[in-house]
Amino acid sequence: MENNIVIRKEDILTLKEEGGKLILSPQGEVAFVKLLELKKFIDQTIEEVKDKIVETGLDIDEDFKGLVGERVRATYRYTDSVYTYKKAEIDIAEPFLKKVEYYKVDTDKVSKYEEEVGELPAGIYYKDRTKKLVVKLNEET
Repeated sequence: MENNIVIRKEDILTLKEEGGKLILSPQGEVAFVKLLELKKFIDQTIEEVKDKIVETGLDIDEDFKGLVGERVRATYRYTDSVYTYKKAEIDIAEPFLKKVEYYKVDTDKVSKYEEEVGELPAGIYYKDRTKKLVVKLNEET
């Protein structure tokens, strides 16, 4: 059984072009929202398919670990820590915990120093940063 889903690339590219004009026109917002809703729908659908794959795999083999297809490789495994602890019980759990330390630049101190001295403190550098536009759909109520 072959399922053909027709997604017109031209339609997506048109939405992309119009969505890029979000600042310039209300139609830009309409187009961008359509793209975001399409992405949300696809993401949700993919998660539902993954859940069904796991369900079917476990029905076939209770020790299901994944599958390898011609173009898809899926691994069913844990992706988080094996153990955890409750902060309220840290005293009794402490012998089994690792203290992880790291340094973080104190932005306020560095900014104040730079303002007073006119340069960054020795050993502190500007970080290369890139700006990204973060977008969320306003959920309908």
